[in-house]
Amino acid sequence: MRFIKSSMWAGAVVGVKAFGNILINKLISSYYQSPDVFALLAHFQNLLGIFLSVPADGINQGIVKYLSDKNLRKADYYNYYYAGLFLNLLVFAACFISLWFYKDYFTSVFSINENRSLWILGVGAIILAQLLTLYFQSLLLAFQELKVYALLSAAGIVSAIAFCYFALIKFNFPVVLLAVGLGNSGLFLINIIFIVKRHFPTISIGKPKVEAIKKLGEFVLMALSILLFGKMVDFVIRQFAMNSFSTYQTGLWQTVVKFSDYYTAAFGSLIAMVYFPKISEYINDFDVLKKYVREVAIIIVPLIAFGLIAIYFLREYILVLFFDEHFRSAERFFLFQLIGDFLKMISFLLAYLINAQARTGLFILSQGLSAFLYIGLIFLCSSYIGIDGFTLAHTLRYIVYCIFIVLLYRKLIFS
Repeated sequence: MRFIKSSMWAGAVVGVKAFGNILINKLISSYYQSPDVFALLAHFQNLLGIFLSVPADGINQGIVKYLSDKNLRKADYYNYYYAGLFLNLLVFAACFISLWFYKDYFTSVFSINENRSLWILGVGAIILAQLLTLYFQSLLLAFQELKVYALLSAAGIVSAIAFCYFALIKFNFPVVLLAVGLGNSGLFLINIIFIVKRHFPTISIGKPKVEAIKKLGEFVLMALSILLFGKMVDFVIRQFAMNSFSTYQTGLWQTVVKFSDYYTAAFGSLIAMVYFPKISEYINDFDVLKKYVREVAIIIVPLIAFGLIAIYFLREYILVLFFDEHFRSAERFFLFQLIGDFLKMISFLLAYLINAQARTGLFILSQGLSAFLYIGLIFLCSSYIGIDGFTLAHTLRYIVYCIFIVLLYRKLIFS
């Protein structure tokens, strides 16, 4: 019941974000009517995900964990606030330097033939807006301000849809990429002003404390492993697919992956907003933690299974409804994608415990082994059955990962 009650506003956030992403992708697929576009769109979003990975999966996770502590002194709130902001700005500096240094590579990958430097500056501005939005919204999650988070997210999604539509009718594809990349961060200044006034009314320019930076740094190491073994691997594999097969075939595969992202991202957002703060709070009380994890699993696992089965039987209608008639050929990728997604989502319920326990070494090791297994399976499966082997590799990867994570937390599950 605790999970259901606290999930109401979180569910609203997830629903609004999912609707916004679906509408944006529908606009793009209807306008361009080509799976090729989705290959480049997914590649660009993956690139942004690489730059945002350390803050989103590391720094901000640490902020949620430490600021969720109701016994934290007011001075420590401000220490973590300054430390988190400092680390986010440090990440932005590193991202922009990388973008500028390798601008010829990035502009060639996305076929940017004119105003290359200006386009790179646009990407840099998007990264800064996204970083600040994600950081300040993580403060809302730490304070469990889910209603406010939902309202601000809804406003951001509306602005994202408007930016995308305007870019489609007025500009070329490179500008459309920028509009999509901006996402719900178009109103980031409103987010910042509101959150600072609500929770940090006496804020001033402060110096981050070394101790707070070190504690958040533990989560940075975890995020670097997600970056290296997750988003970087996805980027390289997608590039391999476009080089080995075709942008069209890659686009069909990425269409199914994109639809998969709708519900897996929604699931991840729900877990991050509701589940992770709670397990962080209960992590030192085994009995309470066990009860809560089981309570969530009993609710979530059957819903996931039912939803994915429904998606499989409605797959052809989904492709036409959410994308376009030209995407029907992608239906062959659904079966193994859905099986892998089921295993992925249920294993992540337990994998979040590694984050809550700050078991950095184990987290990095598990992510690394999973990534190397996936790469090996991609090459093996695609050499026998072509690009269809990519989703089979996805399933095999999460069979192994799910077995590993269940064995790791067997006492929590079976005792």
